[in-house]
Amino acid sequence: MKKLFFLTALCVFCLAFAGCSKETSETTAAGSSSAPTFAASDVPTESTQEAAAPETTVSTEPVSVESVSEDDTSPASPSVFEALPDSFYFSSGVGAWATELSIASDGSFTGGYQDTDMGDTGTDYPNGTVYICRFSGKFSTPQPIDDYSYSMKLESIQLDGSPDDITYEDGIRYIYSEPYGMDDGEDFLIYLPGIPLSQVAEAFLSWVFIDTTVWDVLPPGYYGIYNVNSEKGFVGVIPQNP
Repeated sequence: MKKLFFLTALCVFCLAFAGCSKETSETTAAGSSSAPTFAASDVPTESTQEAAAPETTVSTEPVSVESVSEDDTSPASPSVFEALPDSFYFSSGVGAWATELSIASDGSFTGGYQDTDMGDTGTDYPNGTVYICRFSGKFSTPQPIDDYSYSMKLESIQLDGSPDDITYEDGIRYIYSEPYGMDDGEDFLIYLPGIPLSQVAEAFLSWVFIDTTVWDVLPPGYYGIYNVNSEKGFVGVIPQNP
């Protein structure tokens, strides 16, 4: 009797197992028809997972613009000078005078100052008087102060003429002058867009045309060069896309 009961239970178990196997295979077959397939290269292995997530080391040391040595053959990091506008201007906005300054990527610069007074005439210069100066020179490598400003030194400056020299041409008297805005220059600051105006010298703001009731930082595209010693401010603008 026990033997008959054991055989009956075994048959029931086999029938149940066969039914489950059939149902599982049908489910698997139905799912495989719509499931996405992946190439072997798409499946990350242990080695590719390690390569995709390398250990990252964050340095807190300030980055110097001279971090690339002369012997390093890797490409040099862009200089701060390369990010500046092509030209800077120093002017009060009143009168016909201005000084233009253009700085190359190596810190060398050229510029010119001109002030026209058409009312200052004479027998030899009926068309007025022009004060003029042409100059060139070089700045030192900028040193970072913070994320928005750099300091640099005026290493050299040369004038194309001698101050107070006078020439006449086309009824105009030309008087050679000092490089206004660069005069007495020794220490200079570079201001980048985004610097809080509270961190900018008040004397610089007096020379540039920024509505401080609207802006509390140097607007996008606006760059400044500040002559610390003579408190003169140059501004350059890179047009921004609307």
